[in-house]
Amino acid sequence: MSCDASGFADNFEANTFFRLPDFDYEPEYYPLSPEAKDYLKARGVTKFPSFLVTPPHNDGVGFLQTRVNGHVIGLSQRMFIPFASNMRYIYQGTKAPYTGDITLFYEHNYPIIVFEKMFGMLRSLSIADGLTPLSSNGSKIDIRFWQRFNSASVLFVMDNDEAGRRAKEFLKERGFNAFVSRVSTDEMSETQMEALLKNAKNILLR
Repeated sequence: MSCDASGFADNFEANTFFRLPDFDYEPEYYPLSPEAKDYLKARGVTKFPSFLVTPPHNDGVGFLQTRVNGHVIGLSQRMFIPFASNMRYIYQGTKAPYTGDITLFYEHNYPIIVFEKMFGMLRSLSIADGLTPLSSNGSKIDIRFWQRFNSASVLFVMDNDEAGRRAKEFLKERGFNAFVSRVSTDEMSETQMEALLKNAKNILLR
């Protein structure tokens, strides 16, 4: 699950679809289905990058988990219909330190804005010119990965909840630009997202 719990969930033992992060295998997935595209559009996502896929059951949107070289190591799935308020995501295979396309950073030297929420990152893609939007896949930060970068080139946007606030302080203590968003980034209006990205550029490009 998104909290990094591993093993089999109760009552799901017979269904291999619910294998969690301690299973290292390449998951099965397909191009985005019409249902997945409709779900994304309803959440304000208008750009469909190549790491968005459809899981085999077509009951959610899949986010490919890849290494920096692009090799697929796992898949995280946002369910169309959550099991419960804290069971919205299912992970298969190995969880990566981020989700997104880091090409803009390496090829164009665009600084990185890291959203805790995947849908916040997706909503920013069409208007984040000059930035590299990524998602940290939650508030549990793999600091060993992010410390490979110049901290002045990375800005984190965390949720305004206890876990997000702790992550912000953790990151700031290590020299990163880190903030909590008053409005959940997956629910922001386009105007609010534009303002957030403008502020991020002012900080990262100064």
